[in-house]
Amino acid sequence: MNLPNGVTGFHSSIDNKPNEIDEKQFKYICFNLVRKNQGRILDIDESNLATNFLKVKMNICNREIYVLLNAYYPFLAFASTVEFQHLNFIDDPVLSKDFMPFYKVLSKEELNEP
Repeated sequence: MNLPNGVTGFHSSIDNKPNEIDEKQFKYICFNLVRKNQGRILDIDESNLATNFLKVKMNICNREIYVLLNAYYPFLAFASTVEFQHLNFIDDPVLSKDFMPFYKVLSKEELNEP
């Protein structure tokens, strides 16, 4: 997978800095999704100082899942575990459908490529 300039949070110059994602829209979509599926938001990590993604932990369909959105590009992923230097990416076709109109949902296979 070829990654665009700045996807990691590093960019070649101040003039080449990518735009940041709309956090309010992301949270709005997450809240609507859990409401629709009788789920709950467990945690929202808005401080992406140590990472290049926004993180929402939710309980949905009787399981905990993390929804991760790149801070600069509309790339979204799901994970079962998010720890320092360890993310366990998962695929979730049901949740993917709800996010696809707004973001590019990356598969576990794409995310685990070297």
